[in-house]
Amino acid sequence: MPTEEESLRRRCADSTVNRPPKPAAPTETTTTPPMGRITTNIGLITGFPIQDTVDQLVALQARPIELLAERNSTLSAQQTALTELTAQLVSLQLNTDRLSLPGLYSQRSVSSSNTSVISVNAGDDPPLGSYQFKSIRQVQSQQLLSSKLASDTDPLGAGSLTFQYGGEVDRGISLDLLNSGNGIDRGTIRITDRSGATADIDLSLARNVDDVLDAINDAGGISVTASTRGDQFRLTDTSGGSGSLKVEEVNDGTTAATLGLAGIDTTSTVADGDDVLSLFSDIDVSFLNDGLGVGFDELLADLQFSFRDGTTLDVDFRKLATSGTRATGTTDSSNGINANVTVTADTEGSSQDGVIVAYQNDATITKGNESATFDADLNLLIVKIDEGSTTAADVAAAINGDEEVSALFTASLASGSSGDSPVDAGDTTVLRGPQSTATTPGTLDPNAAIEFTAVTGGPEFDGYAISFVHNAGIAAGNEQVSVTNSPTEIVIEINEATSTAADVVAAVNAHPIASARFTAELASGSDGTGLIDVANDGVTTSGGAYIEPVAGGSETTLADVLATLNAADPAKLQASLSGDGQRIVLTDLTTDLGGSFTVTSLNDSRAAEDLGLTTTASGDTLTGGRIFSALNTTLLSTLGGGQGLDLGTISITDRSGSANFFDLSSAETLNDVVATLNLATIGIEARINDTRDGILISDTTGSTANNLVVANGSDGLLTADKLGITVDAAVSSIDGGSLDRQTVSKNTRLSSLNGGSGVSTGSFTITDTLGATQTINVTSSIETIGDLILEIDRSGLQVEARINDTGDGILLVDTAAGTETLKVEETSGDVARDLHILGESTTVDISGTPTQVIDGSTKHTVTLDADDSLQDLRDKINELGAGITATIFNDGSSVKPYRLNIVSDNAGEAGAVRFNASGLGITFEETVAAQDALLRFGDEINAGGGILVASSSNTFDSVVDGLSVTLNETSSEPVTVSVESTDTDLVAQVIAIVDTYNSIRERIDILTAFDVDSNTRGTLQGDSAVLRLESDLANLVTDRIFGAGSIQSLAELGVSVDQDGTLSFDQSELESKFAEDPAAVEQFFSTAGVGLSDRFNLVIDQLAGVQDSVLVNRTVALGETIASNEARILRLNDRLDATRELLLTQFINAELIIGELQSSLSAIESITALEPLRINSLSRNR
Repeated sequence: MPTEEESLRRRCADSTVNRPPKPAAPTETTTTPPMGRITTNIGLITGFPIQDTVDQLVALQARPIELLAERNSTLSAQQTALTELTAQLVSLQLNTDRLSLPGLYSQRSVSSSNTSVISVNAGDDPPLGSYQFKSIRQVQSQQLLSSKLASDTDPLGAGSLTFQYGGEVDRGISLDLLNSGNGIDRGTIRITDRSGATADIDLSLARNVDDVLDAINDAGGISVTASTRGDQFRLTDTSGGSGSLKVEEVNDGTTAATLGLAGIDTTSTVADGDDVLSLFSDIDVSFLNDGLGVGFDELLADLQFSFRDGTTLDVDFRKLATSGTRATGTTDSSNGINANVTVTADTEGSSQDGVIVAYQNDATITKGNESATFDADLNLLIVKIDEGSTTAADVAAAINGDEEVSALFTASLASGSSGDSPVDAGDTTVLRGPQSTATTPGTLDPNAAIEFTAVTGGPEFDGYAISFVHNAGIAAGNEQVSVTNSPTEIVIEINEATSTAADVVAAVNAHPIASARFTAELASGSDGTGLIDVANDGVTTSGGAYIEPVAGGSETTLADVLATLNAADPAKLQASLSGDGQRIVLTDLTTDLGGSFTVTSLNDSRAAEDLGLTTTASGDTLTGGRIFSALNTTLLSTLGGGQGLDLGTISITDRSGSANFFDLSSAETLNDVVATLNLATIGIEARINDTRDGILISDTTGSTANNLVVANGSDGLLTADKLGITVDAAVSSIDGGSLDRQTVSKNTRLSSLNGGSGVSTGSFTITDTLGATQTINVTSSIETIGDLILEIDRSGLQVEARINDTGDGILLVDTAAGTETLKVEETSGDVARDLHILGESTTVDISGTPTQVIDGSTKHTVTLDADDSLQDLRDKINELGAGITATIFNDGSSVKPYRLNIVSDNAGEAGAVRFNASGLGITFEETVAAQDALLRFGDEINAGGGILVASSSNTFDSVVDGLSVTLNETSSEPVTVSVESTDTDLVAQVIAIVDTYNSIRERIDILTAFDVDSNTRGTLQGDSAVLRLESDLANLVTDRIFGAGSIQSLAELGVSVDQDGTLSFDQSELESKFAEDPAAVEQFFSTAGVGLSDRFNLVIDQLAGVQDSVLVNRTVALGETIASNEARILRLNDRLDATRELLLTQFINAELIIGELQSSLSAIESITALEPLRINSLSRNR
């Protein structure tokens, strides 16, 4: 039988319930009763409410926890509020920081008077003003149509078609290169042929020589053909008339003159103009050699000169940086030399020329606290002084102590100045360049040498001729001086027998005009006693011009090249341009000891070849070859893939049997070759072939009696073979085919490849024949083919990169002779494809050795099988992805309706493609020419007014700095583009600041509010950090600002403080002030250290900065208090848990005791009472 206690526990276990939760705490937990303890709401024995009683007892002890939890809730709310204010302050700081951005005050608004014709976008700071444009022509893509075919599915037969960008041998040069780089004056010329017919030729849109020729040759009404002859335009009259062939200007223009055609008035049928093309000193070397430039070695020396005296000289065209001269000026104080200050520009060159240095007396300035400011717009350096106290030393300290000014200028005490004398407000100077000087040689006596120095710097005193004239009537000490302005000269009359240098110095310095320009003094070492030599002591002043600094790098102009050559060793070598302006002439200045004067290229340079210096010297003179082709031809040196054509003699026999012998050894251009052949006395004609890549020889006799024969001469130079015109056959013409004009060099920019679409950035991997791999990254820093070649050569692979033999791409050559396959794979992007080197190698013979190569020729070849049709040709062209699209065109004809239509994907002139489909018996006709977009910029006074600008797209980005102009359609009417200053962004920024400030102000009001009626306080009411925040922000917007220009308060710019502490903004006041004085507004907002932007930045850093700021420190402190309270709550909860356990145990034990008592009582009650003794009965029985 179970005991009473066991029964009680079993009944309690059958009715177990969870205890109620503990008093509220920051983190509420539910505690599972410990194992072995049985809980119940009501005592099973007594019916006493155990759980309720325990909860009430525990609740009395939980009150401290509740108070701590309430405190943490308040602290958390404060922490959240402070974090919110911190974020708002950071937002305000970001907005005020933008006030320091210079671009905010140079914002521009742009507009077009006709956006349907021209739209415009502003870039960085376009200059203010109105600009006139006329949309002349939109960009065009080239289109070609093939000859007609009867079917697009019938086989065309086996053969090939080739096409490529560029490579024409007769492309006209830019007119901008004519007349020493001055170009032509575009306009209209009038041509009258010998029949008396006239035509006005509009050349206002001509951009190159071909445009001029086409305009004349396409002109109606006259019978005149235009062509070129070397560096001249040639007009040929075909009218058959007997009058004069004339060229005249129209509307007082100068177009004919700048084309070299002015004044032509001849009865001859042929008229040649003047030479209009020659080398000039500042021509960029990239224009030389048919636009291929000069192949300088990027690292090592370029040329070696061997002289007649047996010595050699190496020349390196890697230019080192050279320093320039600086603008400088010295004040001339009325207080003497000790008050003079010298100010020198920190920037080399002429950029600070003309800066005025002036002093301004300011009552707020005290000695030692002078200030310096520079106004770039006014070119004015102002030093504010305390007149009478400020010394020269103080001025120098002010200039050198100002961060902005000292970055531009350096001040020092003038030579001989102690700096301790006071300066005057009237002291001033102007920064100028070096002073022009000249020193007479003192021919008769070193003591006669005189030095003349310009009183101010600058080039205007260069070129003064100082000469002496003998006058026997002049007495010593009475020398006469005269000054003229045109020409600029100073003439000094002296007595050659008695006038000394000292006499001349005195005379010049006493002359009012001469002394205002130059100071004369005895030269170093001269005592002035020497006599003047009239014939030989004259000099010319020089040295006043600025020397501009030159950064390091390769020479960019022909003048740079000549300067480098002439500086290499002036005692041995002299370089100049030839009299005809077509070549470089070198002179060996050494003594002839039997050596040869030669020039060779060194290392990886092609400078000798590209500068035309590989010719044979004659005595001490080496006259170079031509390096600048004529008007519309090609140098022979750029043919043969850049290897050049060294020509000699050929013989030609026409079909009638007549023969001529031709010597082409002196030819330098392909036009020279054609012209020489056309001097023939036999029936042949030479011209450029139809594919514009070689020459064509035609028989003009009409005879068929003999073969047309073109043969090499006996000199062994194989001239006919080189020109591709060797023939002995019954044909009426011979097309020499492509002469492989070099189209790329190391100087070629990657962006110009593929018809102007360029080469994408990315990377490719090369695997050499040893199996080694290397990834080549083509980034924006790799700009030219030379850069890329250098990158490949540095890769460590046994692969050589160079220009290929046809001069139209990169060639990768295996140098390891390994067993693997040389290959190129894309890594990222399409770089290898764009460079035409994607894929595996082929094997070619190089110097008798089979060698793996990858040829990146930019000439595309499409090969057709015997059964391929026009559709197959179309598909194969399109599969190349070469920047052209082929489609089949059906003109509806019942005979031959099919044509192949070709459209270049690359717009503009660079996208023009040359096709040669002669191997398929197909010809192509250009139906739409590739044309750049044309825009005329400037006022149009006449047909040639303004400047003609071209672009390969309809967008022009560099006509005006900071403006992008887009042609939407063409128009005969000009469009005005206006650029105006705008304050839109500035106003918007101030609005953003005001709004952010007010949101902070409004939030503070909410957080610090006190409701009297409800006696409730805001979260941060009375918080010291917020009080500091309120005070600091209020001071920022109300305090006056000094040292930031003429504006001293926000109120002057329309920002005012309302009674509730928020800001109001009247933007019209800011707009008005900005329109009146934008510099003052910028100064107020952005002056370093004291401007509003920096003031806000400093204060907000103190209030809400990451390091040791008011709000952050307060927030951290609150967090620490909250964490401490939570730890205490956890400890108190643990104590409550223990108390609860104890109380529950005690109540249960009480239940058990009561249960035991009840059991005992029951036991007692169950005892049966004994019957009472029956005494009487017993007694009777006794």
